[in-house]
Amino acid sequence: MGSLGPLELILLFLAGPILYIYSIVWAYRDGQRRGGNGTLVAVLVALAAWPLGFLIWLFIRPKPGA
Repeated sequence: MGSLGPLELILLFLAGPILYIYSIVWAYRDGQRRGGNGTLVAVLVALAAWPLGFLIWLFIRPKPGA
């Protein structure tokens, strides 16, 4: 594997934080859309050993309209 250039390194270091923030925003919106407390869902996803919290929400989230 060759060495990474400066642009690749910048993109690599930005990918993690962007994915982290996006998953929290997505969880908030999904929680609101499913009739739950979006803020609580977002906090749990952010603090529950991310990405574990995000994966837990994907499995336990209620069905739409439930």
